Amino acid sequence: MKNSVKAAICSAAVVPGAGFFVLRQYLLGFCFLVPSLGALAYILRHYFIKTRAVSEQLLLGEIPPDVTLMVAQVMNETDPEKIRGLAVATWVFLASWIISIAVSAYAGHLHDKNTCAIKN
Repeated sequence: MKNSVKAAICSAAVVPGAGFFVLRQYLLGFCFLVPSLGALAYILRHYFIKTRAVSEQLLLGEIPPDVTLMVAQVMNETDPEKIRGLAVATWVFLASWIISIAVSAYAGHLHDKNTCAIKN
């Protein structure tokens, strides 16, 4: 399998930037890995806090044990700053994921090209 395909698949399926680790380009890998994991951690932390608050309300009997209602309360966000922060984190994650796929495929293509030139 070509390095370009391996790198693109790893970046797409494992984690953004993983394809660069396959190509042994660790600095580029971390350039995509760190922002994407930071954005993901921000999003997960937000929803963990909201889920914990809803579960505490459930335990105190403040809300009925209705899954649909609990999900709606977790997903409902009215604070504009938090909505903006979640939107930015989502876009950072998606951008680093999509760009890492394209750039790792291109870097793998260059790696394949240089490997073929050395063999000839």
